[in-house]
Amino acid sequence: MAVQQNVLARFYDLLDGYADGDPVEHLSEDFEFGMMFPGTPDLPNERFAGGKEDFKRFLYGLPKRFQRSATERRHNIELVTHVDGLELMIGKGRGGRRNGTLLAAAQEDDAGKLWRYHFLITSVGFLEGQTSSHPLVLPRFFDLLDGITEGDPVDLLAKDFQFEMVFPGLQGPPDERVSGSKEDFRRFMQELHARGGHKALPAGLRRHHVKLSTVADGVEFMLGEALNGRRNGTILAAAQQDQDGKLRRFAVGMSSVRFPRLDRA
Repeated sequence: MAVQQNVLARFYDLLDGYADGDPVEHLSEDFEFGMMFPGTPDLPNERFAGGKEDFKRFLYGLPKRFQRSATERRHNIELVTHVDGLELMIGKGRGGRRNGTLLAAAQEDDAGKLWRYHFLITSVGFLEGQTSSHPLVLPRFFDLLDGITEGDPVDLLAKDFQFEMVFPGLQGPPDERVSGSKEDFRRFMQELHARGGHKALPAGLRRHHVKLSTVADGVEFMLGEALNGRRNGTILAAAQQDQDGKLRRFAVGMSSVRFPRLDRA
């Protein structure tokens, strides 16, 4: 997978100690961020969000648990693509208390400083060399979820489907993370409907609004907005489909970060 020099690469070089300097100085004055970390046996799911001063407090509170390594870096970019002034990235987190697939969206300001940052760690493993000639899978999946297209969303899932969805807690932290296989997703939808969730919306309304999408090296990236649900906000997703056009990998996280580019879409 090709890696380019970009605002996230510069940011991670500072965070991981591969470049001299304070990562906070790489942030725009009106920086906004949202970061979602999975729980471990010793740690709950965690979410950090806010502005430049919030990130500074987060970072400066880490020295006892965030140790830089001379042999291994924590933020490893595997795939990055640029579209309409936004940067979309998948990578691997290694050597930390919580590791896994990294998924991020970023935007820099005119001075090259990090302006917007949406980030999550997920357990979903994306596959190399996964290409398809079918139309984008995420719009088709969301059309089924939102009732725009008739059918069961589960029927669009591949047999070896893996997913993780990260939602902000309804009553505050911790986040709610739902993950697993095709059967786990089926159970999630059944339980959601049993609780009275995901009710049909009036004609003309939908929950998942795709504002920006692109494909790079067989990975489909999407930035959009969730509306008319119990939890609303900016959604960042990555997906892969198989040769039959079915959804094979899916990771999505919701945050409060506003990308001005999406507001104009």
